Amino acid sequence: MNLFFPHDHKPSHIKSLDGLRGLAILLVLVAHLHHFHDNEIFHVLRFYGRAGVYLFFVLSAYLLDRQIIEVFLSKKSSTDYWRYYAKRRFLRIFPLYTVVLIIYLISGVWLDGPGDFVKHLFLLEGKGVFWSIPVEFKYYIFSPLIVWAFYRFTKWNLPLMVAIMTFISLVSLFLFWRKLIGTSDFFQSLPAFFLGTFLAYIDKFNSFEYKKYYKVFEVLSIIGLILIHPLIFKYVGLRPRMMWVTYLYFSPVLLGGIFISAKYGLLKKLFEVKSLRFMGAISFSAYLLHPIIIQAINLLDLSLTIKLIIYPFILVGVCIVTYRFIEYPASKTKQLKLTTFTRNK
Repeated sequence: MNLFFPHDHKPSHIKSLDGLRGLAILLVLVAHLHHFHDNEIFHVLRFYGRAGVYLFFVLSAYLLDRQIIEVFLSKKSSTDYWRYYAKRRFLRIFPLYTVVLIIYLISGVWLDGPGDFVKHLFLLEGKGVFWSIPVEFKYYIFSPLIVWAFYRFTKWNLPLMVAIMTFISLVSLFLFWRKLIGTSDFFQSLPAFFLGTFLAYIDKFNSFEYKKYYKVFEVLSIIGLILIHPLIFKYVGLRPRMMWVTYLYFSPVLLGGIFISAKYGLLKKLFEVKSLRFMGAISFSAYLLHPIIIQAINLLDLSLTIKLIIYPFILVGVCIVTYRFIEYPASKTKQLKLTTFTRNK
């Protein structure tokens, strides 16, 4: 059991966030059911995929920036720490990502030869679900710079930080609306990352004056997620581009309410359920591998019902193997305490 929940013994580990990651991958998997059969419901539910990926972005930014804020607050920023940070980020992505790229290259899915493989390996291109990997890795690079800028120039002034993040998000909305950036652009994904940064700040600075509004934010966010359900979009006649705008720029904020509910509120116990946390543990493998598993199942002469029944079993079985032999060993890089690092003179 420790294989999938290796941090449960740590008092600081937030179990409900494992389950929240499980929700994120389930949203992506539901969104891609249209690859089995492009009926109306499956086709509309594809918009859930963006919400799921954005939830991953919120979680990544929260967990990373919470640690980075602590580094700056404790004045432990050093060459040793940033070397450790870079190593951890590399091992989180590239061992499994490289193996999966090789599988896609051999199978001929998405990757058109060695040149395409190299472009994806060096994060110069991102076809299909691979679009989010360059975006995520760029945030790994820019996250310390963003937090340092807030630390250096705003002196952790939250209203000023929120104003800056809101302004940049509105600029990205304008650029997207003018078709100057696309749905896979790093700049367009900043609202989700910024939300994680905001939540990390509230946690690290123990800002009770903001936490007292969590219940209101939580309830309004859950209501909002229901109201922007893609099926409602479909039946009120919104154009596809308007649907994208709504999901790209409103779902991060609304997902913040789900995050708060999972960590502090109404949904905490739900997201601590081990089956959901298990899905969170294998979520990276499931995210990268589910398209090729869907393609393999579609090669079989089976009814849609049978395909939908065997799909989760095959997916989970494959992901257990990749997690056990690739992800888990890579994650065993020693977790050093912050006190290990000292500032360079």
